[in-house]
Amino acid sequence: MLVETHCHSAAFSPDARQTLEELIAGAQARGFEALVLTDHYDKNYFSDGSTDQVTPLGQPPEAGEWIFDLDLYADTVRRARADFPGLLLGIEIGYRPELAEALTPFLAPYGFDQVLGSIHAIMGQDLGARRDHPLYDLPKQAAYERVLEAHLDMVTSAFRFQVMTHFDYLTRYAPYPDPSITYAPFADHFDTLFKALIERDIALEINLRTRYKSFDQTGRDPGLCDPAILRRYRDLGGELITLAGDAHQPADLGRFMPEAKAELKALGFQSGYYFKAGQPIRYAL
Repeated sequence: MLVETHCHSAAFSPDARQTLEELIAGAQARGFEALVLTDHYDKNYFSDGSTDQVTPLGQPPEAGEWIFDLDLYADTVRRARADFPGLLLGIEIGYRPELAEALTPFLAPYGFDQVLGSIHAIMGQDLGARRDHPLYDLPKQAAYERVLEAHLDMVTSAFRFQVMTHFDYLTRYAPYPDPSITYAPFADHFDTLFKALIERDIALEINLRTRYKSFDQTGRDPGLCDPAILRRYRDLGGELITLAGDAHQPADLGRFMPEAKAELKALGFQSGYYFKAGQPIRYAL
């Protein structure tokens, strides 16, 4: 079974290069049975990468702010189901600690099938917006610990969501000689984070965009993230895995999914998950 649990459309995500119609056509052509549209909703995040303006949820978007009309979004997805019944209503929230208490009641009326919790910004800037991000002035160990701690803050906050996305997001942009993240140097951080995920029934996302962006830049397939990370998650009792292409353009859909499914099975995972009405749906890898 093919499932895409994280993807974007240009009408709502400023960094996407595909219409919802193109996304659905690609899913149908490739044999996907379920597709969760998860457009970016990053309150107080702006296209220049800044995040220092703070306004409450529920206001119309400021110029360049990465939010949209949620009623229009939900209606667009529901109407599109006539063409693709496997389309589900999701959203990717760019987490901000100051919004944690308000996010869940704000989203509740829209009946999202799957809410993604993402860390895109640290220290007032998107991790990928600038190579001179102040985080990267720190040694790699300290910088990566700070990002893992931000994920833990999100997971243990009042914000209720189903999937923690791309913990390795910063590796796409960090300027260190070896930007990869491995288990051993951050064992305590990963263990604490994974225990929090498991306790709260929040899924761990395996984001293939990190993989194919690296492949496109180097011509080499880096494979999944460090297998020791996933083995440790499994050994601690972690089962909820979402396999996400994070498709932003038509060519992204399904890239490296067969390889990733085989690699996850070799690590002991037999099932992937997606969410419908907030409940996990299991499918065979």
